[in-house]
Amino acid sequence: MPPHMSQAMMFNLVGTTLIVFALALHIVCLVTPHYSEIDLGHFGAKVSQLIKSMPNSTDSLDFEKLAQGEKGFKLDSIDTDINFGLWEICISGKSGVICKTWADIHDKNVPVGVESEAWLRSSQAMAIIGIILAFVTIIIAIVNVVSRSRGDRLRLIHLFISGGCFFAGFFILVGDLIVAANYKDSLMLPVSLSADHVPQVMVQYFKDQVNLSWGFALDIVAVALMGLAAMAHLMGGRIAKSENDVV
Repeated sequence: MPPHMSQAMMFNLVGTTLIVFALALHIVCLVTPHYSEIDLGHFGAKVSQLIKSMPNSTDSLDFEKLAQGEKGFKLDSIDTDINFGLWEICISGKSGVICKTWADIHDKNVPVGVESEAWLRSSQAMAIIGIILAFVTIIIAIVNVVSRSRGDRLRLIHLFISGGCFFAGFFILVGDLIVAANYKDSLMLPVSLSADHVPQVMVQYFKDQVNLSWGFALDIVAVALMGLAAMAHLMGGRIAKSENDVV
């Protein structure tokens, strides 16, 4: 630590840097289609195994029709991965990658959709509020570092910054929890595999292949960085008040 830099300034700089990193990370997570992923190849393999294990079952007849492509969906030809985020869904296969926004989920090129978009809209709103709060907090934190607050402003500015970090992280976390609570149950099977003509076990197999991905994990890291930034500014505020004899 340079001799001219006080401990309070060091905490303020660390806290401000953490907010910037957290905001950048959250924005990356917000725009990526990698909040969750679906392995349709594994789904097809599991259903094919089920067909072989229940050859005399009534349900297996429907499975066999699907496996032979009679309902427009051939299980042994699946070679597709699906990734989706808060704004778009991407399908990758031998023919390349197709990305569509959730507004286009009824497009014939998008094999899955959501039963209700309410949870998506709610999560998007929480994420955007988190960005706004983090951006405003960064501005206040920079002003605090540049102007070296004193007196009454010193008493309050660190509380405002810490509160901004806390609430930004809170809204981001709420958005992530909404995704975690709905990303499996709200997804629909491909149109050619609607629940009207397939056994329920296939629906469950499909949902078993839906998993959270790295975009979700990094957003949780952004929340943790916001929490660390809040603590850094609280510590900086306490030290700054002590250094300036402010009660």
